[in-house]
Formats: sequence, structure tokens, C-alpha cells
Amino acid sequence: MERQKFFGLEWYRFGLAMYLLVYHTLPFYPAYADMPLIRPFVELGFFSTTAFFALSGFLLTHVYLANDRMREPSRSFLYKRFANLYPIHIFTMVFAISLVAVTSLVDSNTSLATAYRVNDLLERFDPERLEYPMSTVEVWVNGFLNITLLQAWNPLFVTYNGPAWSISALMFFYLTFPVLGPMLVKAKYKWLVLLGLIMLAAAPALYVIATSSYFKDIPMGLLHRMPPLQLPTFLAGVVAYSLFKQYRQNGVVFGPGLKVGLIVLIALAIAASAYLNLYGGIFWFPLLRNGALLPVALMLLIVCSGQWRPKSQFWLRLGERLGAASLSIFALHLPLFILFRRFEMLTAIDFQLCLTDASACVAAAKDYEIKLIYYPVLVGLTVWLSVLFQERIVTPTKNWLLSRRGQKPVVIAAQHSSPRDGRCTHP
Repeated sequence: MERQKFFGLEWYRFGLAMYLLVYHTLPFYPAYADMPLIRPFVELGFFSTTAFFALSGFLLTHVYLANDRMREPSRSFLYKRFANLYPIHIFTMVFAISLVAVTSLVDSNTSLATAYRVNDLLERFDPERLEYPMSTVEVWVNGFLNITLLQAWNPLFVTYNGPAWSISALMFFYLTFPVLGPMLVKAKYKWLVLLGLIMLAAAPALYVIATSSYFKDIPMGLLHRMPPLQLPTFLAGVVAYSLFKQYRQNGVVFGPGLKVGLIVLIALAIAASAYLNLYGGIFWFPLLRNGALLPVALMLLIVCSGQWRPKSQFWLRLGERLGAASLSIFALHLPLFILFRRFEMLTAIDFQLCLTDASACVAAAKDYEIKLIYYPVLVGLTVWLSVLFQERIVTPTKNWLLSRRGQKPVVIAAQHSSPRDGRCTHP
């Protein structure tokens, strides 16, 4: 029996990737300070990670669980997941390290030994503390953690390519899925389980609030990055799909009226959260970052997981390609932004100066303020390069890894779209 394909979720996960891109890049523009209506929503961009983790649990349950058990051996499942994640991570990590290494040749303030503290609140209240100078031992240890997809387990700081911590967390989720996934879909009282997972996701944030640990590195680092503390969000997606399938099998239809109501509720919740995050008490940030917005992410899954299918083959294939490249956008957008920003700086200064005096060239570039007018170019290039990266590098590498175990390769959406090619079946 052919599995349902969630075409709406292709655009949803692409939208989450774009939201994270804006969250990480737009605040660097001086003009951002003059956007009082947009700022609250941009500052809520960490919601993308919460929503993506829940989406991953939802889709993996759809693809890999049947009759309350795994469709294939756990070892085969984990190898596929590794082949899906590791090429994205390793290539973007090499790109990020190369970019920093080349830049450090002309800019003494750029170094591979510079890391950034995990505590996101420092960006608002104490940005001078964000940079963390690593020792030689720390450089090598964190290099090992990155190579082995364990970088999310460092609660103190992020290195090389910060957003890639989510790839590390996803790998941990996948390791738990063959055991916890079947257990959750067999649960009798699924709504109670879902409520328990939401409360579990929020529990670490409540501890931080109760102890006022907002600027302590380890509590905030554990809260924002540690995979086991993020696991309830992923598992909530597993239970959400199980409930979705159960209601569908019982003939319950998620009609337009319900979806419109959910959309209104989602819009109100996001607007209120955006305001509270930026202008409310400091305690709102950890709570919204961990757990409080999980119900919104689950409602969005229901809204986007209908039977809708675009009539045009162009939009069908475009959605598939963009959805497939979403994790590449997650991993590539920050290194590409850094590269784009430096090129923009160089175009605004005297090129002859760069040929004769590298130090003066760097100093002049640092005095340049990047222009918002070029931002659409950055966004367009990031999407285009991420799609090319996914289709020309990641997918062939994944297929090579799969072929070594005699498994079927993935067909690129631009070339072919078949009912069983996996489009929108896993992130």
C-alpha cells in the first residue's frame, strides 16, 4: 500500500529553514534596529528548531513504523539516517573551517580557536561575553566532537558551524527511535503521553526560571543544546503522528473549519509569544525556547499534513527540491552569510588598497556597514546553492554510502518523482 505523501510538509520544512536563516542573519544589518514590527517575530526564530525536531519525529513515524513496529531492522534504519545526515554535516564543517582559516590569514581577530557561548540571552544583555577563546586542547577536543557528530553534547560553547548542533541532536534522536518509537505508538492513553512530553520539554526551562540561572553557562547550555533535553520535542512528533493516523483511521476528517481555527490560534499564539519573548520578563525566553511553543509546532503539523497536492508539476517538483534541501539550508546558511558579508565589504572599498596593504584593507572593510538592499540576493543565493549542494554533493554521497550496503539510492526530485522516492517522508 502506497504511503500518503505530505506535500504541504515539504513547504513547511523549507519555511522553517528560511525562518532560521532570517533569525541568524537579519539582526546583523544596522537597518534591523529600525524594524519594530518585524523584530519580535525575527527574535522568535529559535522556534524553527523546535518545529523541525517535532516534524522529524512525525515523518519518521510515518515512514518507518508499521503495525507498531519498525518496517526494517534498526541497523539498516540507523545507517540510512547516518548517510542522510553525515554528508551534510561534514561538508559544511569543512567549508566553515576553511572559511575561517583563509580569513585568519588577513584578519588577526579571526581564529579557529574562537568559539561562541551557547547562552543565547547573552546576545541581548552581555554580547561582549559571547566569544570564548579555546585552548589548544579544547580546539582538538571540539574538532573530535564535530567529526563524530557529538558537538551538541558540549554545553558551554559552539564551534565552527553553530547551527550544525541540530544535526548532532537529530542523530541522537535517531538512535533512540527504534526503541522509543514503537513504545510510544503502542501507548494506550496517547493524549496523556503527549501532555507528559510537553511538560517534560518545559521542565528544564522551569528549573532555570526557578533558580534564576539565566546567565549561568552550564544550565543555559544544557537547556538549549543538550540532546536528551530536546528529545521530548522529537518524541512529541512521534505521538502526534500516531494520533493523526488513529483519528484518520477512525474516519475523523480534519476539515477546513478546524484548520482555519487552528491557523487563527497559531497566529495569535505566535504573535503573543513574539511580544513576550522580546518585551516580557526575562523568564519567557527559556520557557518559549523549550516547551512552551511545542503545542504550536504540533498544530502546524496538523495544518500542513492534509491531502493537498499541487496540480502543477512545476510547483510539485519545486516543493520537493526545496523541502529536500531544508537541512542543507540549516547547515549552510551561516557560512554562506559570512562569505557573502565579506564579499560585500570588499566591493565597497578600494581594491588597490587590498593589493598593497592587506591590514588597511581589512580595517576599511570592518568600517563598512552591510546594506539591507542586498539581503534578497543573499537569501536567493543561499537557497540556490543549498539546493545544488543537496542534489550534486549530498545526495550522490548518500547514494554512495547506501550502495556500499546494497541499499537503493535516492532519486533526485528534479530528475524523477515516483510514489516511493521518499519525498516528504523524512527530513
